[in-house]
Amino acid sequence: MSDLYHYHVEITPNKCPKTVKRDVVNEIIRKYKDTTFQGHSPAFDGEKNLYSRIKLPEVSNSVNTVSVTKLLITFNAYYVHVSVKQLFLFES
Repeated sequence: MSDLYHYHVEITPNKCPKTVKRDVVNEIIRKYKDTTFQGHSPAFDGEKNLYSRIKLPEVSNSVNTVSVTKLLITFNAYYVHVSVKQLFLFES
């Protein structure tokens, strides 16, 4: 049995395409992989849902990224714990 933690992700400015949101979250995961994410790579759906095999600490992270227009934009992102699901592994 294993747990799956579900988080709601908020990115501002929020009027950006899904690809930019993924870039922001991927950069946060890369930047904080060894600390906040404890070596794990959570899954992000590109909108508002992040799933992790481990419980993440309650923190707010921000990251700088370059938009498609080549302007430097600061994106602020934070996540809030929503739920935990228990996963059952079946063996044949």
